[in-house]
Amino acid sequence: MSGAEQSLTGTVGYSKCKGQSLDRKAVTLLSCTHQCTHMDGRDYVMVTRDAVYVLNGHRNELDKFGGGRATITGRVDRNTVLVDSVSSVKKQG
Repeated sequence: MSGAEQSLTGTVGYSKCKGQSLDRKAVTLLSCTHQCTHMDGRDYVMVTRDAVYVLNGHRNELDKFGGGRATITGRVDRNTVLVDSVSSVKKQG
């Protein structure tokens, strides 16, 4: 992957729902993301205000943020990110 390294902040979801709201009772975005990435083999995605990126690498770290907000740093090539690191969103204040 030849893209430049960038940091993106958004919601970590999975490729089927792309971070959209769920319509099933008693299912959270976290549990649905975990189910779909582990049991169904779906890719993690980062949903930002402007785009949806497929995330490659660091699945163990992405597991901690599935369904929540995170900052991803990595090499961006079109709509794919080769993940270098995953971290909590820093609060502004």
